[in-house]
This record gives sequence, C-alpha cells and structure tokens, in this order.
Amino acid sequence: FSCMPPEIINNDEVSSPAYGAYCNRLVSLLKTKGKAIMALNPANLANGPVNSGMLASKMGIIVSRIIAETGLNELLIEGGATASAVLTQLNINRLCPVQQLSPGVIRMRVVDNDQLYVTLKPGSYEWPAQVWN
Repeated sequence: FSCMPPEIINNDEVSSPAYGAYCNRLVSLLKTKGKAIMALNPANLANGPVNSGMLASKMGIIVSRIIAETGLNELLIEGGATASAVLTQLNINRLCPVQQLSPGVIRMRVVDNDQLYVTLKPGSYEWPAQVWN
C-alpha cells in the first residue's frame, strides 16, 4: 500500500507535481503487484484540520488518473463520502449489484461499462478475508 503524501493532503493545487509522482507510485504497484491500496497515514493528518470532503475529492482525482492510465477494472472503496467523491469524479452514477462479499460489502458492475466493477464497504465494517487473499 501507499500513503497519500502530505504534499497532496495539505495542498489545494491539484496539478502539483506531487499528484503525478503519487499516481506513478500507485501505477507501479498495480503493474508489479497486481494491486494497490491508497491509504491515509494519521500522522500526515496531524498538521491541522483537514477538510474531509476535499480529501475524498483528491482521492477521486487520483483514482480517475490511475484508471485512465491503466485501464483498471476492479475498484474497492471504503467509506461513503470517499465512494461518493470517487464515483462522482469518474462520472459513475449507476451501479448494478452482482455479489455480496459479506453483509454490507457489495461488489457491483458499473452500468454502461461492463469492464469496471466497484466494491463498496462502509467505513465501520471489516473487509472480508477473500478481499485480502
């Protein structure tokens, strides 16, 4: 996994070089490991108040860039606000459930894009073991 750098968390400029470097790091993980986890290090959030809506929007921008570059076809998102921001950034507004991985953790196909699947999980739930395997 890779933690979002403080340069992105604390900067409102979405065209900063930090975005490109972080996206490249995540793309590299996808290419070498077959998966990547974008995470937030609580220590990087300790420098003052962070607008959670803006942070979720930044995650959406990063995911959008990664999908455009890699053709990623499986996306797992934790938390409602994060999911909303990412799906909005990707212009996804219709999903069709295809599998319940565990209570509250649902894998869905993106309507109008049979190549992309999104699994959503509330922040308070655990990821099921099959996700980690």
